[in-house]
Amino acid sequence: MAAPARSPTSRCPGRPKRSEDFEDGPSHHHGAGGPMPVTRNHAPNPVSVAFVEACEQYGIPHNDDCDGEEILGVNLPHLNIRDGRRVSAWTAFVQPVLGSPLLTVDRRRALRRLPLAGTA
Repeated sequence: MAAPARSPTSRCPGRPKRSEDFEDGPSHHHGAGGPMPVTRNHAPNPVSVAFVEACEQYGIPHNDDCDGEEILGVNLPHLNIRDGRRVSAWTAFVQPVLGSPLLTVDRRRALRRLPLAGTA
């Protein structure tokens, strides 16, 4: 049985267009202008480069964008980096709205379940 077709919305509805800022600009699979930077690795570790080259020599195809239309292949992963620093989900999505009356952050409690409106 064939796997269902993969699309950006089948993975995570709304993710590409609203949440990320891909350095190559928007496309069918990537967004631009969102709070989460997505960059290519411009200074890869030599061991990582050697690994990718070894995979290609073994016959694994090079894939310039494993988050794109084709998911199979080898490449260096994208990074979430801005101004030389890693950007976490907290930094990108929560920190900017910490003062909002719609958000309560209580570090003394552990979240066991997060019910969302319109879901089971």
